[in-house]
Amino acid sequence: MIEAYDAITELYLAELKKLDGGPMTSEEQTVWTARMDAFREAQHAVFKLMFPQDNKKTADGGNRQRPEK
Repeated sequence: MIEAYDAITELYLAELKKLDGGPMTSEEQTVWTARMDAFREAQHAVFKLMFPQDNKKTADGGNRQRPEK
């Protein structure tokens, strides 16, 4: 899964580098923004698979995963 996360991150960074290529048309900007959103969603999904969170209640009725320090 880390490989998938790294691959998505590399694609995300490659898209960021396209900003150095000069001005974009409105249509190119719309497509670029959609790609960036898709990469962020994919990163988030893979991260959630790597580090699942359960929503169990704590003894005091809260939903903290770790005790506060």
